[in-house]
Amino acid sequence: MGTRAILPLLALLEVGLAFGGLSGDQGWHAVPLFRKPAVSTGQLELVEEGLNVLRAQTEPFAIVSAVGPTRTGKSSILGRAFFRGEHENIFEVGSGVTSHTGGVWIASQPIEVKVADGSTLRVLFIDTEGFSGVGGITSKTYEANLFGL
Repeated sequence: MGTRAILPLLALLEVGLAFGGLSGDQGWHAVPLFRKPAVSTGQLELVEEGLNVLRAQTEPFAIVSAVGPTRTGKSSILGRAFFRGEHENIFEVGSGVTSHTGGVWIASQPIEVKVADGSTLRVLFIDTEGFSGVGGITSKTYEANLFGL
């Protein structure tokens, strides 16, 4: 992994460690936002359940998303940096060489973070399928659509 890939990861870790993570039973879980199509068209299918998470937001919010090559720990780092205990694996992880995350997943609800000025920022987390995957359906169009989200 080159320096360019490590710097954003370090920034994400710094934010997560400063935040301290969440604990307790808050009902956080991941829901699909976009899914892979049944055939390799390169298009993503919007999933109502994930769309409802976005529709439910009545206050301004930020999004933290993990995007990168397959099997580089995107799902793990989001969970371990921002969630603790039973929610640490909010985004499922696999152990093989193929991409475990399919499509785009969103946390079921935002976390609230106190910022420097004392205000509260609501943050939603999004996990994406890795690009340059081994196995599964993938194409340059599909990967561009994933990255473009």
